[in-house]
Amino acid sequence: MQFSNRIPVAVIGSATSNSESAAYSAAKKIGYELAGRRFAILCGGRQGVMAAVAEGCRNAGGLCIGILPNLADQPNINCSIIIGTDLGSALNPIAPGVSRNRVIVRAALCVFAVSGGHGTANELRLAWDGGKRAFGLEGAPIPEGLSEESTWGHASGRFSRHSSVEQAFVAFDAFITTPPRAPLASD
Repeated sequence: MQFSNRIPVAVIGSATSNSESAAYSAAKKIGYELAGRRFAILCGGRQGVMAAVAEGCRNAGGLCIGILPNLADQPNINCSIIIGTDLGSALNPIAPGVSRNRVIVRAALCVFAVSGGHGTANELRLAWDGGKRAFGLEGAPIPEGLSEESTWGHASGRFSRHSSVEQAFVAFDAFITTPPRAPLASD
């Protein structure tokens, strides 16, 4: 597969979403749409949203890379490539500020956040601090230690909430076709 961009897109979210949930359905559609646009995907490689995005990506013939926080973790069956690490996650990082969450977010062009809890909030904080663009769906949480107004409601529009996958992809398509700009002093 020829990729649109060599930098992958991260998809983060709830590890507990089951195949009947709105979050699972949204993540599966996101995986399918990103693969259809020829983007590789980075995710956490485990269950829930991670399995759903990998399934959607696989169904579209794409590439999904799962980065596991611990070497003993069981990956989902849909990731194309699994990278086991001993970096830990938000709750048990290898060192302060160093975890697989940081790798997923900082290595990505942008982030789709679908539902989620503490780990997703941690990843969103890393995305905010790293100047990443984020698209939130299905109740994506507020970034760790920040407020709704300073992130999802910020005037820059760098973090945007969406009521549907289709709406999120209108914003994503605009993002990937807009030349990058220098961050504003207030960003």
